[in-house]
Amino acid sequence: MINKILLLIGEFGFKTKFFWLFVLIFIASILEAVGIASILPLISVLLDESFIDEMPAFLGEFFRAFDANSHQEIINISLMFVIGLFIIKTIISLVTVHIQYSTIYSFQNKLAIRILRNFIKDFDFQVTNEESAAKITNTIHHEVHLISGLIANCTLILIDSLMVLFICVTILIVGSHLSMFIFALFGILSYLIIKITGRRLSYYGNQRLEFEQKRLKAVGEGVAGIREIKVFELYPWFEESFDEVNKISLNARKKEIVAKSYPRHIFEFFAITALFGFIIVWVSLSGNPISALVPIISVFAAAAFKALPAANRITSSMQSIKFYGASVDTIYGIISKWNKLEGNNKHLEDKKINIIINEISFDGMSFQYNDGKKVLENININIQKGSKTAIIGESGSGKSTLVNIICGLLSASSGNQRLNKKNVDYEEYKKILSGAVGYVSQKPFLFNATISQNISNFDEDLDLEKVREVLRMVKLDEFADYADSFIVGENFNNLSGGQAQRIAIARALYQNSQIIILDEPTSALDNQNKNIINEIIYNLDSTIVWISHDIQSIKNCDVIYELKQGTSKEVSISAK
Repeated sequence: MINKILLLIGEFGFKTKFFWLFVLIFIASILEAVGIASILPLISVLLDESFIDEMPAFLGEFFRAFDANSHQEIINISLMFVIGLFIIKTIISLVTVHIQYSTIYSFQNKLAIRILRNFIKDFDFQVTNEESAAKITNTIHHEVHLISGLIANCTLILIDSLMVLFICVTILIVGSHLSMFIFALFGILSYLIIKITGRRLSYYGNQRLEFEQKRLKAVGEGVAGIREIKVFELYPWFEESFDEVNKISLNARKKEIVAKSYPRHIFEFFAITALFGFIIVWVSLSGNPISALVPIISVFAAAAFKALPAANRITSSMQSIKFYGASVDTIYGIISKWNKLEGNNKHLEDKKINIIINEISFDGMSFQYNDGKKVLENININIQKGSKTAIIGESGSGKSTLVNIICGLLSASSGNQRLNKKNVDYEEYKKILSGAVGYVSQKPFLFNATISQNISNFDEDLDLEKVREVLRMVKLDEFADYADSFIVGENFNNLSGGQAQRIAIARALYQNSQIIILDEPTSALDNQNKNIINEIIYNLDSTIVWISHDIQSIKNCDVIYELKQGTSKEVSISAK
């Protein structure tokens, strides 16, 4: 798992930043140990004047460098040194924390943007359902955040492990071998806790990931179907459905929190027991006066004050890594998959295709979903530049699937697809169509932004005159003068349905779309707005592909295709 985290860090170019973070952590850990080591001579100087005569040579040289000869001068220099040392340590620690979390959250931002971009770019239209939407939402909103938390846990383990290591070295230097033995027992105890709880935490971590997605799916269904839930009084069913997945998700989190609380209580009990045991052994076996115990106890207390919380954090962080390991596997799998896809399609990504589309045709085209369900079979359609082509059919006849194939969002299972009378494969077709198609649905998607931003798709080089021109083309003259200030509103609640549809058409015109796909654009409108939209469509020079149930709206199209039981045929209105 650590290897996967390191590979993700390298993938986004953060290796150098984390290296310098490690250097700072290393320096801060050394200063932490030196600060604890300085306590023993300081206590000795304060309690025993004879320590001046018995102190090690390097300390004598240190005090003489500051011209400190008397007991009081040595105390003053010692206090100034310890205070200065802790000031430096505190500053470096604060800088380290700032850099640590700046780096981690910068990494989280890049990871989230990458996943969002690739989800949108490579979204599989064969699985457009609530479950996949919940998975996407959970991955971007929650799992990426957990990855940052895991990296923070890893840095915390590094910080605390180095600190504990240097503290142990310090204890060995000052000669408290019994204290060293006690800290070694702490290490064994931490290992046993991680070993005992690790497998169960991994299990509950996978369970949390699965049911967190199901929980988001249930909430999404409830919000989307709020009207039906209220009208049909489906509260009991909805509450029971949510309660089932929510309980399991929360139970997994409960297991994690409870398991992570164990080490603190165990370590506290063990520390008190070890301290009293240390005193008893010292008094019973060492033969030294009790006054000689004070400096040793001071070092032990200072070391324990730092080491016990560190041991608790190391153990808890290791448990978190076990529990949230499924998040690392999920994100790593997603990034690896997309890297492979990008490598396979690199020749297409680097090649910009921009051509005039004079003709699109499908010959003997069929489509079936991954589960084997056939939707389209032996489809033959020809779309000429500047023509208005209508596609009609009953619900479930495959109209939406056919639109997705024409747009390049789905790949046909078999048959030929031609652009300008030339056979092209799916990847090339998709690349050409991606910048050439405008799409207007039954309920168009508009951002909660200005009209000009929606029409221009947030173009940084916004051409306001062009925005006003296309607004007039779709008979929205009343918005032309303040298109750059009028806010559409959430779910375009500041517009009528007909106005929203016309803004969607204006967006396609602003983008100079060679082909405009109209997917039931008038089905939710009253007759007045329907007539306005129809008039606008028939006055456009663009190539139009019009999906509709409304025979009266499409009766003047150049070509009309009817889909029936997955097959297509050209029809006339009179024949229909």
